[in-house]
Amino acid sequence: MVLNAYMNYRIAKRTKKVQKALQRMKEHEPEWDEEKLIKFSKDRFMYIQNLKGMHKLEGLREVLAYKFYLGWEKEIEKQIKKSERYSFSELEILDAFIVDFKNYLNDNNDIFTVCFDAVANDQTLRKGKVVLENYSDFREFWTFRKQAGEWKLFEITQANGWEKFIDGKLVFEKLKKKHNTH
Repeated sequence: MVLNAYMNYRIAKRTKKVQKALQRMKEHEPEWDEEKLIKFSKDRFMYIQNLKGMHKLEGLREVLAYKFYLGWEKEIEKQIKKSERYSFSELEILDAFIVDFKNYLNDNNDIFTVCFDAVANDQTLRKGKVVLENYSDFREFWTFRKQAGEWKLFEITQANGWEKFIDGKLVFEKLKKKHNTH
């Protein structure tokens, strides 16, 4: 319980720092609008969870970074061989906020990470019948990376990996470059 309170305090503190930095960046690069990134992330979260649960590899290929997709493809193929499917029902996002970003001179290196607090009924289905079910809340960190001008899901980190985002440096090379040229 104390660990959760400490984690939530650190995440809230980091989120405020990120919000201020994104506000500054948005003035120079409108694509870093926090509200739009959060909306995009929430939409993508729900969309990807649905695609994964339905074994829709074609759709996943379009929204996941290539290496990340390969891992999910292997996992889904194993599920199909066992006539299994993992899915979320009653999925609801309770909160979502950006905890990290890196804005590089090369846009294809840009990333941002969203902390999702959600609740769902996590189910394992075998031959169409529910064999395992767990309704619970969870926290995940979804990192998106720009590839060919589009944000792709690059990585998912479970709640126990929270410190890697909280202690990292925010990067905004373009903003620094613009200030150095004046």
